[in-house]
Amino acid sequence: TRAVQGLNTAELRAAQWLSAWLGGAAAHIPGPGSVRRALGRRDLISSLEQIAGGHFVGRHSVLRRLRARRTTEPVLVHGFGGIGKSALVARHLLDLAEAGRDYIGYVTFEHSGVDPARPESIVLAVARQLAVQAGDDAAAAERLARRAADRMRDADRPKAAGTPSLVTELARMLGGRPCTVVLDALEEVQRRDLSAVAVLGGLIGALGTAAPGLSIILVGRSPAPELTNEGILLADLTPAEARMLLRNEL
Repeated sequence: TRAVQGLNTAELRAAQWLSAWLGGAAAHIPGPGSVRRALGRRDLISSLEQIAGGHFVGRHSVLRRLRARRTTEPVLVHGFGGIGKSALVARHLLDLAEAGRDYIGYVTFEHSGVDPARPESIVLAVARQLAVQAGDDAAAAERLARRAADRMRDADRPKAAGTPSLVTELARMLGGRPCTVVLDALEEVQRRDLSAVAVLGGLIGALGTAAPGLSIILVGRSPAPELTNEGILLADLTPAEARMLLRNEL
């Protein structure tokens, strides 16, 4: 049989059904875990493709700058709403996924399940995405996701309680492998209060110390000096790029 990675989505759905029905009795049917992870990775890539759009153009210098970064200092991509910040970072993550060297993660603070005042919610979102990419390390990523979910369910737990252990476990799971995580819609955090920004800054700092292979890209509308000194101001497309985008969209 072909490797799981070579199956299309319909074939993966069929394999998932057969694996559940046969209960692993047929050696030539992929196991439910490998099929679930393959479908999860397919969903992750599909969601990034939707964010990037089908006709991405320009931004070559910014993409080169992001690819060349080799530091744990987070970088902030900022600019006014609608200029294409999310599309840019999604395109960057897709390029990394295609190269196959880095783990990738995309988290947006517009999602109701992600609370910057609860760092475990961010770890949970990242761990779930790592679990569908991690191959032999998938079990470790799934354990991390379960632990983060347990902390999220404990409403009485103080905001930062348990975060250091989750960060340590995430760093151990990565094992030094390069990983790029995007934290999008930072303006949602900045609109809340300084304490939410401070908690997020604490998590970012802890991750930078514990996981030297982790690169964090922040995305927002305004500078965030509390979180990083490195920023990329996204400007308008050039007239030629704008015309090309318009032609592609028609």
